[in-house]
Amino acid sequence: MMAIAVMRRGQIRLPTHALVEGKGRHGASRHVPLRVPQRAVGWVFQTSGLLPLLTAAENVALALRIQGRPVGGCAAPALEALEAVGLEERAQHRAFELSGGEQQRVAIARALVKQPRLLLADEPTGQLDTETAHEVVELIRAAAGRGTTVVMATHDASLAAVADRVVTIEDGRLAEKPASHG
Repeated sequence: MMAIAVMRRGQIRLPTHALVEGKGRHGASRHVPLRVPQRAVGWVFQTSGLLPLLTAAENVALALRIQGRPVGGCAAPALEALEAVGLEERAQHRAFELSGGEQQRVAIARALVKQPRLLLADEPTGQLDTETAHEVVELIRAAAGRGTTVVMATHDASLAAVADRVVTIEDGRLAEKPASHG
């Protein structure tokens, strides 16, 4: 898990081995410019955080633009990511025209399109029906299988059941539970 120790003047203090390959000593900390988390971390919040006047495709492509990709290299991956979450037909709809569940799936596509090294997800399936939630969990597990570290907060026991490691907070204390999947 990534530990954020200090944030000031556009920088976050991170353990360098977590996000910055080949720089610093293992376990050493240094100030890392914010562009590192922008490129290496995918974020999924409880609410989608989409820009309401942008289309679903533009919201997903924005993650790639922030990474520094040229405009011409963003449309195709954005559409592929939307297809992966079942929203290819809604790609040209503005975010405010989408249901809450659709917005959440766009947010998941936005987080995964940049193939992050770390995915931080806070209740990523909370606004989804059971079938769609299962499909999204499979996408997240596939990303983990490709090397993305996933840190997810959830109250959903079925979602926690597919995790490799489960840590709970009970009465203000951390407790590790055995993973239930094989």
